[in-house]
Amino acid sequence: MDTLLKDAFNLLKINFDRGESVFFHELIWTLDAKHHAILDTNELDTIVKEIGGLQKSYTQKGIELSRLESGISDFLTQDDIDNAMQVYRAKFFPNQKK
Repeated sequence: MDTLLKDAFNLLKINFDRGESVFFHELIWTLDAKHHAILDTNELDTIVKEIGGLQKSYTQKGIELSRLESGISDFLTQDDIDNAMQVYRAKFFPNQKK
C-alpha cells in the first residue's frame, strides 16, 4: 500500500476507533493538502476492504463516513467522489471559478 493509501487508511481508522465519523470532503482535503492527489474508486475500495468496511450517510453537510455497523459494507462510487469534490471546492476554495 503506498503512502497516500496508508494515510487515508490511518485517518479513517483512527477516527473510527475513537467512535467518530469523517466527512468525505475533509478526507479529500487532508490528502490533497499533503499529497496533492485525489483517490480514485479502486484506491477507495482497497481502503474500505482494509478497514473491514464502512457506512456512508448523505447529509446536508456532505457524505459522512463511519465505522460499519452492519454486515454489508458501503463502497464509495465515482458519484460520491464527484459530490465530495463539489463540497470540497465550495468549502475550501469558495472564490475559485469552475
